[in-house]
Amino acid sequence: MDAQWGGRRGLEAYVVDNAGRLVTSYDPDKIAGMDMVAIPIVQKFLDWQGRARVAETSTFPLQTGDQMVMMLGTYSPIAKVGMGCNRPKKTSEAYATVTEMRRQTILWAC
Repeated sequence: MDAQWGGRRGLEAYVVDNAGRLVTSYDPDKIAGMDMVAIPIVQKFLDWQGRARVAETSTFPLQTGDQMVMMLGTYSPIAKVGMGCNRPKKTSEAYATVTEMRRQTILWAC
């Protein structure tokens, strides 16, 4: 899970076409043409059928092996080419700073 979805290097980004196939990624383990349709953030992008005009960020569950992991992901449409850049990250990692800030505030208040 960690190596596949950004745990090793932080936030992963990849580009998919309007059919949900991988166009490019900096991850050498991902191959162009790979089907990414099963990933919920890619499905949200595909729902726009190539007409997405703004970025959207949302949480979604992602099945990894026998485990369900909550993710925070953003897709950003790439104008005039019908492709989208997707950036998934575990919600626990995405909100780690906020969680730590809350913890520190409670400690200082006590």
